[in-house]
Amino acid sequence: MLILAKHEANRRAGRMKFEYLKHLLVIADCKSISRAAEKLRMSQPALTKEINFVEDELGIQLFIRSNKGVIPTKQSESFFRESEIVLSYYHSWKSNKKNMDLEAVNIAVSELFCQLIFSDLLVEMHKNRPQADIRITEHSTQEIISSLPLQNYDLAVVMCLPEDETRIAEKVRSLNYEMELLHSDSYCVFMNSRHVLADRKEIFLADLETSVLALYSNSSAFLYSGFLGSRFAQKIFLPNSDMITTILDNETNFVSFWSKLIVKDAIRLSTHLWTCKEIKDFPMPFNHYVIYPQKKYVSPAAKVVLAKIKEWYQKQRHD
Repeated sequence: MLILAKHEANRRAGRMKFEYLKHLLVIADCKSISRAAEKLRMSQPALTKEINFVEDELGIQLFIRSNKGVIPTKQSESFFRESEIVLSYYHSWKSNKKNMDLEAVNIAVSELFCQLIFSDLLVEMHKNRPQADIRITEHSTQEIISSLPLQNYDLAVVMCLPEDETRIAEKVRSLNYEMELLHSDSYCVFMNSRHVLADRKEIFLADLETSVLALYSNSSAFLYSGFLGSRFAQKIFLPNSDMITTILDNETNFVSFWSKLIVKDAIRLSTHLWTCKEIKDFPMPFNHYVIYPQKKYVSPAAKVVLAKIKEWYQKQRHD
């Protein structure tokens, strides 16, 4: 979750490059920027620039600097742990790439899907079909819909509200694409396990109005408009999901909203002491759709991936 969180900075300054993970792990292992620069055959200013970029990207401090060198901060432990996992999978996929007998499949997904939902799906597909070359790119739902027809992608998986579905479906049909419902999700609130409402069996919106609402500015825009925005006297808007998790780790009067499926995986994938509660009177479901060209135009490899995505969602509904 931590290593894939994004905020507005990556739109302005470019995306975090994959090799940054490797470089930062070397710095953490060497406990010295100068020794790491020597080992990587890079300049110290270049490594320092990468550290500053990633720290700005994630909104956390990665290292404590002193005259003796650098050591990772407590806050960055999960970043380095998950970076090692990502690099391990990357090297495994790269070694299998030479023997791939299945063409590449490019998937566009709504923001937050990759780190919170597709992480499981990718691992499972890699185990079952190590020869598959699956490439996933995150965009906002609006960006994906605006880019139709999908010039560079075989499939798209998006989250949208019912009020947007008619408009999206009309555009999809006009382009002879298919739009298939994968999952209809309810909205949940998540909070520190020491929150005064953490032990309540049922929670309604009125119960939360004295809490401070923390929202991820990009993906939660609809939440602070209309009825919900007016219910909370105190709101903060944060540029990435990690800043929200940091607040929820340390503050007992903050709450945030995510879809039930995302919250379930976020809690399971993290070490955070949160609790998740379904809101009994939240009026808006959040639907997950897969969009693709008519099946006769879908490549054999993409059909395999499409079937696997549907199977994964069906499994989630029964869990």
